[in-house]
Amino acid sequence: MQLNIHLYNVFLRYSRWIIFLYDGSEPGSDEKSVSCRRFARSDMNIESPTATSVHLTQCPVCGQHVLESFLTVPDHAQSGESFQLSRCPDCQLVFTQDMPDANHIGPYYDFPEYVSHSDTQQGLFFTLYHWIRSYMVRRKAKLVRRWKKKPGKLLDYGCGTGFFLHHMVRLGWQGTGLEINEKARSLARNKWQLNVYDPKSLGDYREEFDVITLWHVLEHVHTLTATTKQLVRALKPGGLLIIAVPNYTSFDARYYGPDWAAYDVPRHLWHFAPASILRLVRGVTCVSKRSMPFDSYYVSLLSEKYRNSGLPGRLRGMWNALRSNMMAMFRPSRASSVIYVFQKPLV
Repeated sequence: MQLNIHLYNVFLRYSRWIIFLYDGSEPGSDEKSVSCRRFARSDMNIESPTATSVHLTQCPVCGQHVLESFLTVPDHAQSGESFQLSRCPDCQLVFTQDMPDANHIGPYYDFPEYVSHSDTQQGLFFTLYHWIRSYMVRRKAKLVRRWKKKPGKLLDYGCGTGFFLHHMVRLGWQGTGLEINEKARSLARNKWQLNVYDPKSLGDYREEFDVITLWHVLEHVHTLTATTKQLVRALKPGGLLIIAVPNYTSFDARYYGPDWAAYDVPRHLWHFAPASILRLVRGVTCVSKRSMPFDSYYVSLLSEKYRNSGLPGRLRGMWNALRSNMMAMFRPSRASSVIYVFQKPLV
């Protein structure tokens, strides 16, 4: 029993790494670092915040002015502050109210669990880390190649240090990355010799890419509607837009309520249901939905940790993750996280 407890503690200690393994990026390196997760300004004290907040009075997706109070959710991971979530009754988008704006959200990413990544492969953990990350990236590549048999031009929005992008380049794709974190961009360029630029350049592209990917990135983007419009505009006719996001209508989200780890306020600004994603992304057709089964385990275990439920709770978290995945087995839109594959019309 003591050994089992130790193993669970080790897993939870590195649980923040596990989700990034599944995303194929490195801790502190993707669009979740929109305000520099690892490199956040340490001179800002969020216990006595000076941050400018954003309070929405209408839905950014459908324009609905009548909003519902949905949940009050604490920031379990960092500040301990509570944030109100509002829900649009029309398109079902849920969003974090009084969110820190893009210039002031950085300190909320600055906490020890977001550890720096090391390329060392010494020791069992690091060996396992590299193996799982490579496995997850291959799964993503397989999904892309299922729809696009021949390599073309690919954009990875929020590419971090470029692990997924580098893999696709090795498969023959012409890869471009957009990443807001300057240090992550530099690492991607220097380590992999990748073409990685600031996301501000997204608006310069017109019908440029065969595939655009966002792996757990969109929920962190302040300019939600403008960015999605630019992404669609950057696609070639017949091109694919692949978006992976958490799903607040999943079983595990309903079970854990305000303790559901994937709410992750205020870092997650937007909380999507299948209906809200389909309303948001316009000018394309959703051709496939895929579940992300590993996410439910990570989220459920972390949610139990937030409840301080001990070993019984961790076992319950494993069971809840299995239940969530079983409910999504034939209906991926019920999964804890969903991959949406959109295709732009040929004409």
